[in-house]
Amino acid sequence: MPFEDATEGVTVPVTVAFVELDGGAHRDVGLLARGLARLGHHVVHYAPTHQAPPGPGRYEQVRMAGGEDGTAGSSDRWELGRADVVHAFGVRSTATARAMIAESAIPLVADWCSYATAAHPVPEADHYTVTGKAAATALASRGVARSDIGIVVDTVDDELRRTQNETSAAAGRPRLLCHSRLRPEDGTDTAIAALRWLPEAELVVVHGGTVTSGARAEVTRLLDGARKLGVADRMREVDRHSLIAERLIDSADVVVHVPRVPGPVTPVLEAMARGKPVIASTTGDLSDTVIAGVTGLLVGAGDPAALGRAARRLLGDRTARAPFAVAALDRVEQRHTPTRVATDLHRIYRDILDRCRIGAGGTREALLAVASDPVLEAQTDPSWSGEGRRLPIAPSRSGGRCG
Repeated sequence: MPFEDATEGVTVPVTVAFVELDGGAHRDVGLLARGLARLGHHVVHYAPTHQAPPGPGRYEQVRMAGGEDGTAGSSDRWELGRADVVHAFGVRSTATARAMIAESAIPLVADWCSYATAAHPVPEADHYTVTGKAAATALASRGVARSDIGIVVDTVDDELRRTQNETSAAAGRPRLLCHSRLRPEDGTDTAIAALRWLPEAELVVVHGGTVTSGARAEVTRLLDGARKLGVADRMREVDRHSLIAERLIDSADVVVHVPRVPGPVTPVLEAMARGKPVIASTTGDLSDTVIAGVTGLLVGAGDPAALGRAARRLLGDRTARAPFAVAALDRVEQRHTPTRVATDLHRIYRDILDRCRIGAGGTREALLAVASDPVLEAQTDPSWSGEGRRLPIAPSRSGGRCG
């Protein structure tokens, strides 16, 4: 829903500038932008590369050339000063955005990576978003007031929910699948070792390719480990960009994701969106994402025996997997679609803007004046397609920076 004055019923769309310059953001910023646009808000997304097609709604993409020195393209491409809220994703993105709006009263929101280490500084911002309770606790331990932290869970592409499991592996070996970033802390070796407790099952490891020396070294380590354990004939690694990867993902009976350290929960969400039972470790936000005994099972990190027992429970009985699959899909639809997550994000923006108005002595008359602004009327014109043209962005309505 657009921004509302709860007491007076005045409705005003929010204009948000997304800044994503760091690359490899830990969440899909494009999905968040599309979710907000579907709700009637105007999103301008600044990023080094174009995202997936924006689709319907007021969602614009501006390609910026980010440099290692923290600069990001020529200043004439930036229009952050006309946004209601600036939301930055990543440390460098936050620093750049803050410098661009330093002379304005626009509130800056920083999305804090849930698996940032002590070596990563907390960027200076007015408010922070995180992906779960574990991340919120970690950020609070770094000195950020809990009132300045909002939880916005990860989202997953709606299109995945249309995938039909027409190529089930049931006719052959039961199939486990895990996604790996090809890093030792991913827990892929735990999934391989669990095959010792699953003599009839096979494991497919889907990864992003071996273009780096580190990735090639990790594949070698995993294959050597599988051979030493005597399970190499039941383990298969595949590049997720290959033609066969999608079919293998669809055919999996159970998806496992057991990292030793906090990391992205995307593999679990994508599995749940496909209606797959999941087994995850209890690290980071995974305990929030998976409801133990309902949408999947949770096991301790680095415990192949526990993983093997949990997988045997699910692989051994197709009827036992069905309720998990149904509940997993329902969980995604209720909590993790782009529109649902964008609704939560908008609620945070609304609270921030309320605080700014109150702190600046904002009045109902001022809000009504903005609501009748012809620029905003142009923004809400249903004939606007959002393709190939730029709309003027409404000036900031916040009366002072909120902290």
